[in-house]
Amino acid sequence: MNDLAKTARPATLDDAPSILSIFLESVKQTDVKGGINLLSVIDWIDNASDQYPLWVLEKDDSVIAWCGLEAFYGLPELEGVAEVAIYITAQYQRQGLGAELLALMERHGVDHNRHSLVAYILSDNHSSLQFFLRNSFIEWGTLPSVVRSGGAVSDLKLLGRQLDDVSSETK
Repeated sequence: MNDLAKTARPATLDDAPSILSIFLESVKQTDVKGGINLLSVIDWIDNASDQYPLWVLEKDDSVIAWCGLEAFYGLPELEGVAEVAIYITAQYQRQGLGAELLALMERHGVDHNRHSLVAYILSDNHSSLQFFLRNSFIEWGTLPSVVRSGGAVSDLKLLGRQLDDVSSETK
């Protein structure tokens, strides 16, 4: 395991500008421009919990990545499912951190009685699609033309992974 990935910690309000910066950096890779701002990120941090954490990863006192789990859909019957998000600053992408952070979230999911993880990915975000597919996610569906931003129209892919083969003891 990458030693850096072991240092993930819960996000604090002081991390909000860095989290926003990393998110906006990733949005530049697509035609869709999200309406996420600092208040959105503060809300994410305020709503994070032990069940649905938001973690950051630092190197040299700078946040270089963040990841989190979020409730899926809000129905009691779906409490075993969590939505996953991973964002890594460009300088640190393709170094194995994404897989390590995903493994962290998978173990956390198992520890908190999650049986499935889902990821929503814009259809034109090929690098994220390939990342999740390489890491045992499969495509569960497509929501055609549901994403609309600044004149751009995009499909939203739903990828998922069952956690039956993940052990919380492989930390």
